[in-house]
Amino acid sequence: MKKKHLNLLMKLFEKKKGDFSFDSPYNILIHSVLNNIELNQVIDYYIETGNSHIKNSINSNIGKRLLLTKNPEKLYSNFHGQLEFSNYVKRQRIRNILYTLLSVLPDIYHEDFFNTFYYSKYANDKKSAITIFERISDKRHYQPILNDYFETGNEIYLRALIDDKAVDILSSKIEEIWDSEPRSYLKRNLISLLHDNYSKSLNFLSLKDPNHYLFLQCYTKKFNQKEILKSFSEIPEKQKHFAILNMSKKVSWNILEKEILRYLQ
Repeated sequence: MKKKHLNLLMKLFEKKKGDFSFDSPYNILIHSVLNNIELNQVIDYYIETGNSHIKNSINSNIGKRLLLTKNPEKLYSNFHGQLEFSNYVKRQRIRNILYTLLSVLPDIYHEDFFNTFYYSKYANDKKSAITIFERISDKRHYQPILNDYFETGNEIYLRALIDDKAVDILSSKIEEIWDSEPRSYLKRNLISLLHDNYSKSLNFLSLKDPNHYLFLQCYTKKFNQKEILKSFSEIPEKQKHFAILNMSKKVSWNILEKEILRYLQ
């Protein structure tokens, strides 16, 4: 990036300090300057320069312009080739550029991106790669993804398997997954995913998690009000309002009214 461009950008950023509005005139003028610079020069500056207060604006400008590039395949190949000899910071920025290019590239590039970054030693690479797993949908990655969930506790890995309907591996490890204490909405998603064809794998809920066992009972087509009320009686008081919601479409009005009125006493 030429010195004259950089000097003007710095002046604009000084004026912009404290003005965080989206349509700040200074923000618009910053992008006007960046648009006047060759894209390759802006990218080189972004990749090679350390953290600075203009990095976010440059990143935003690059992202918009990459979507209009005429040869995204060549750009992807050129930047991918720089990864091997890049330090950590440069690698992260190249990954950001490759990720942006994916939206204008065929699916085969998604697979390349995933294989390149998911099996990286860097956590940020893995987190970026897992966000596009739905475009890959390859069962050979299921076990590594589940291992990463158990090792890190990061629910992005579990969500990726649920979204991909990885029912075989999820059902085989469901009790271990439950013991890792994922959030309740993920537990409900797992029940919804497995209850039709893998209902036996969920039997442990009757003893381990009466609240979600009640959710399972309400979700199945075979409805037994007596069994649901038995499960309801075993749920701790502080969780009963969630249980009432789960069974509200299944039980009679008299039962529902009775349990809700208890909270008004």
